[in-house]
Amino acid sequence: GNDQLIIWGDIVHVPAVQFENPGAGIGFDIDPELARKTRAKIFDEAATDRIRIAGMHLAFPAIGHLARRGKGYEFVPQQWETDVA
Repeated sequence: GNDQLIIWGDIVHVPAVQFENPGAGIGFDIDPELARKTRAKIFDEAATDRIRIAGMHLAFPAIGHLARRGKGYEFVPQQWETDVA
């Protein structure tokens, strides 16, 4: 959980679509099936263990966790603080 962080590159390109529908691909995926499987595995692991995630294409603060919502997920951003703890 809180002591882990997954930093991903391009497993998510359009968060508004792919969190709700992890099976949705994009033309930039070189291997669409592998991209879908990778996304499903990482999303499941991150949501199950409440592992923090960070990465490309996420809105500021671009760090948070995933919560399951129906057949998809919701990105829950971490509260932004200006002080370093």
